[in-house]
Amino acid sequence: MESKGLPLTEKEGLKVSPKILIVDDSESDRFSFVRYLQSDKENSYQIIEVETLEEGLEQWRSQQPDIVLLDINLPDGDGLEFLEEIGTDQAINKLPVIMLTGEGDERIAVQAMKLGAADYLVKGDVTAVSLLTCIGQVQEKNLLLQQLRRSQNQQTIIASMALHIRRSLKFEDVANTIVREIRRFLEADRTIIYRFNPDMSGVIVAEAITPPWLPCLNAQVEDTCFQENLGGEYQQGKIFAAADIYAANLTECHIELLERFQVRANLVVPILLNGNNTLWGLLIAHQCSAPRQWHEEDIQLLHQLSVHLAIALQQAELYQNLETTNNLLEEKVRERTKKIQLQSQVLEEIHDGVVTTDSNGMILSWNRGSEKLYGYTEAEVLGRNIGFMYEDAENLQSEVLVPVFKTGKHTAEVIVISKSGKRIYVSLHLSVVKDEQGNITHLIGCANDITERKRAEQELQQLNQELETKVLERTEALQNVSERLGLALKSGAFGCWEWNLVQNTKIWDKRMYKLYELPQQADGSITYEDWANRLHPEDRTSVETLLQQAILGEAEYDTEFRVLHPDESIHFIKAYGMVVRDGQGHPQTMIGINFDISDRKRIEAALIESEAKFRRLVEGANDLIWSTDTNGIFDYLSPQFQTLFGFDPNDWIGKPFIDLVHPEDHDWIVSEYVRTVPSGEKVKKAEFRHLHQDGHYVWVSVNTTPIINADSIIIGNQGILTDISERKKAEQELLENQRLIQQIADCSPNVLYLYDLQEQRNIYINREILATLGYSAIEVQEIGAAWLPTVIHPDDLLPTLEHFERLKLADDNEIFSHEYRLRHANGQWRYFYSRDLVFSRDTQGQVKLIIGTAQDITDRKLAEAALRASEQRWQFALESAGDGVWDWNIQENQLFFSRQWKAMLGYADEEIENRFESWENLVHPDDLSQCHEDINKCLNQETLFYENEHQLRCKDGSYKWILARGKVIEWSADGHALRMMGTHTDLSDRKLAEAQLQQKNIELQQLVQLREEALTLREDMSNMIVHDLRNPLSAMLLSAEIIQKYGDRPDKKTILIKKAEQILTSGNRLKAMIDSLLLMAKLESGKILFNPVPTDLHELGTAIVSDFELTAQSQRIELKGELPNPGNSIIIDAVILRRVIENLISNALKFSPPNSQVRLQIEYFPENHLRVKVIDNGPGVSPDQAEDIFKKFEIGTVKQNVSQIGLGLAFCKMAVEAQGGTLAIAPNQPQGSIFTLEI
Repeated sequence: MESKGLPLTEKEGLKVSPKILIVDDSESDRFSFVRYLQSDKENSYQIIEVETLEEGLEQWRSQQPDIVLLDINLPDGDGLEFLEEIGTDQAINKLPVIMLTGEGDERIAVQAMKLGAADYLVKGDVTAVSLLTCIGQVQEKNLLLQQLRRSQNQQTIIASMALHIRRSLKFEDVANTIVREIRRFLEADRTIIYRFNPDMSGVIVAEAITPPWLPCLNAQVEDTCFQENLGGEYQQGKIFAAADIYAANLTECHIELLERFQVRANLVVPILLNGNNTLWGLLIAHQCSAPRQWHEEDIQLLHQLSVHLAIALQQAELYQNLETTNNLLEEKVRERTKKIQLQSQVLEEIHDGVVTTDSNGMILSWNRGSEKLYGYTEAEVLGRNIGFMYEDAENLQSEVLVPVFKTGKHTAEVIVISKSGKRIYVSLHLSVVKDEQGNITHLIGCANDITERKRAEQELQQLNQELETKVLERTEALQNVSERLGLALKSGAFGCWEWNLVQNTKIWDKRMYKLYELPQQADGSITYEDWANRLHPEDRTSVETLLQQAILGEAEYDTEFRVLHPDESIHFIKAYGMVVRDGQGHPQTMIGINFDISDRKRIEAALIESEAKFRRLVEGANDLIWSTDTNGIFDYLSPQFQTLFGFDPNDWIGKPFIDLVHPEDHDWIVSEYVRTVPSGEKVKKAEFRHLHQDGHYVWVSVNTTPIINADSIIIGNQGILTDISERKKAEQELLENQRLIQQIADCSPNVLYLYDLQEQRNIYINREILATLGYSAIEVQEIGAAWLPTVIHPDDLLPTLEHFERLKLADDNEIFSHEYRLRHANGQWRYFYSRDLVFSRDTQGQVKLIIGTAQDITDRKLAEAALRASEQRWQFALESAGDGVWDWNIQENQLFFSRQWKAMLGYADEEIENRFESWENLVHPDDLSQCHEDINKCLNQETLFYENEHQLRCKDGSYKWILARGKVIEWSADGHALRMMGTHTDLSDRKLAEAQLQQKNIELQQLVQLREEALTLREDMSNMIVHDLRNPLSAMLLSAEIIQKYGDRPDKKTILIKKAEQILTSGNRLKAMIDSLLLMAKLESGKILFNPVPTDLHELGTAIVSDFELTAQSQRIELKGELPNPGNSIIIDAVILRRVIENLISNALKFSPPNSQVRLQIEYFPENHLRVKVIDNGPGVSPDQAEDIFKKFEIGTVKQNVSQIGLGLAFCKMAVEAQGGTLAIAPNQPQGSIFTLEI
């Protein structure tokens, strides 16, 4: 399949562009990061930009980027949420994420690193060099982690394949598993195994492929290259890897062959047998969709798996030879088994020998089968001891008699001597017969001749020995292969460990720590004591002893033991170990595996317990368990047959069950059996009379179910039979009791009844029901279970059912009462009061019947309702005013609170106890003493009425103002207060109004004070403005007087021109001040109209710098402009923007010292975005003045000889914000200020 003459070690590389995901809501920052990435001359990047957390997560999952640049602050969340979300998808500790933080966000950066971020950068410090360096480091770490994971996955696949080869004897299974796992691990489009024919043509014998690529399994391939040179360098174990077949120097015919299979890149590894001498085939991976770089670990994986394939091929061949041998041996076994089966059929036709003896072994009975088996007649053996026929009397005693006396039943195979002197092997089944006191009276033995079977077993044993010899010979042939697989097969288990016996160091994998619940160490180390301390105390000595024996070569380390976890749970461990020795046989290293077998142990224990429970259930049950054939002939009876009816179960095996049925029940039992058995129908609770050994009959209840074989044919019946004699007797007694109760009940003025809780119906009800409800007792009983739901009030049905449930749990003689309503026959509702108790229980002890009396209490209920209505009207009259009512019984310290009283505080009626302490606990601590004082005054008759305002705590924890009023309404003879009543009125609204009024007064006072301060400030500012206006005005007047005085004198022309210029300058200054005041007034009123026009930012900045250049030079200040490129324009009101920037620069020049620098930075962003910064080295602005500095007439630092009105910055802020922008100030380290404008 490969091109002739092509070096088979060639590997073609492809350059891959890393994919970078930038998650940042700042367009300017993203622009900078993209520019830095594009400046990398060595690498090209695929760049994805998003602004939000949600978009970032979506791109992470869909695009799978190599690196993520993640801003900490995002519009819909933060970067930490991003890390937490993607962290759940990653199997590694470090994520390919670089966090972008602000200055001072180191704490957040540390948190991000804990969540798995690879690194972080401070936004303000990011440069092209730092960004590219950081990305390179993260890429390098990612590459190492990927290589580590691929290496781990590779080792897992190799171990899994080794284990699969051990478990599977079919090469096809191994081959299919290998190509499937390789395709999954490499994520290739196709993996195949190619087998050579003797003529070096080939066929594809195994394939794993993904759609839509064409399958090629079983495809025949003709390649002249292999036929000419017998596989070329593949015969020498060379490997071929091509990243792109069109760049791999292949011949045209070879490319056409690969195109036929849609191959674009391929990796080919030879499969060599017999010590790398025979080329069996090729293991190949195809990438069909695009070119692909094959990594070194990909090549190593295929190479190692090709070795395992070769081992699998050899193993399959050996197992096939062994299977052929086994088939020949099994055929001989089958022939011999046929002979043994024929002998068994002959033996089954011979009747067994049955012998009965007393407890001393004296023969009491001897059947014909015994005569035929032993040769003695009954007359010859009766009265003789059974031991005369046994070859070894001591063996008879120890192996037969002792066990049967101990357990009651025993089975043994013994040798007896027949009358003719022949030694006979017999299978002996013994059981004891006991009297009523449990004493053994007889022994019954059943024997059959097994001499021929014993002889056949000996011959079969000889055949088995021959088979085992053959197997051992074949097994030895496999030993060489098995030794090479030993470590790989055992390491394929769950937990792997290695113990360097020379250096006494131990290494565990992750699964070992998990099995023993020990904290995992980074280097995989573990101490001997840490491992040994986890062993169960009962297992530790034996495990450590076996471990030492294995090291000394005295035993194999193959054991099971228990370990204790920190939560005190016990786990079963299966452990294998192998000692590696040097050439002198000294132990060097011990390696092995552990895996958890707790589930298997639990299942085994549960199975044993289940079998024991079933045995105890059958033999210890009170009921009889039986089975019959389809004719009703018993074939099994449990021991309870003798307990219940006195018969020995063995006496009735083989007899019809109908012989035990009472003659009066005979016909319907037979008809029921004939009807149900053929149809497979179950019978439940059929009751009849069963014969007892002493001649009387016992009432029983039987449940039956059909026995169905594997062919779904009914072969018999089985069931459970229960003695119900006591129940029948109880029912008869109940009838007699009912007659007595009837006589008593007919004389009662109340309704008397017996009610069946299980069947939910009245068993008995006396004649009073007719006078009380208009129903006769017969009507009630005929309606049955439907009567009570029909007549009971719907609201009382559920409480009545709950009353019944309580009675089901009641003790005997425990009385329960209940009130409910029943509908009279005339439609009226009547109230009843019942008292019930348990009357009888069923055989399981559950309550069956209750007895009770029902008293008509309708008149009492109507009187109570009238009283409640009167009380409700009184309560409504009090609470309609919104007040709560309280009533204090002073002697008993019981304090009643009305529902309105509790609701006023947000409590339900049952949430506050009616105690004086309940009120005290709710009173505000500051008010409690005054409350007590006012109450005591009323109790001591110092005042007629009690009145107090205090705060009570509401349910939500807040306090509410309450007006409490009350009066003592009952006194004792000696003048002590006995009862006091009163009301509570909610003062919340009044108190709120008072508080609001007080707050309004405070606010009004503050407004008056602010007004006075504003008037004072306005007066001061007016004086300042007048002063500032008078200065240029005075200069103008003085210059005008000079011009007027010397206007006609030519020699004063120079002076006159200078004074005219001063007038012009002062006039412009006045105009500028007045324009500023007018413009601010418009901004404040919102009436200004902006004139946005396209404005070139470069031209604007150049013009402003030029205007202030001479002023800056005169003050020895460097004015520097950092402007965007020409042509970067935005649409804005250029006049207003210029005035704002000029104001800021003018202030900066005013307050900057000589020999300093003032910088104007203008930045242009897409989407009409502008940022302007004016940076100076002046005195700066303190943090507490950072907001006030923008207010009108606020002056920050006072500087002599500088005009400071306090309007410039106020104008700038209003002008910027009116256009939707912001203006802020920040310190310029180490000295100065930075004014930042953004629109």
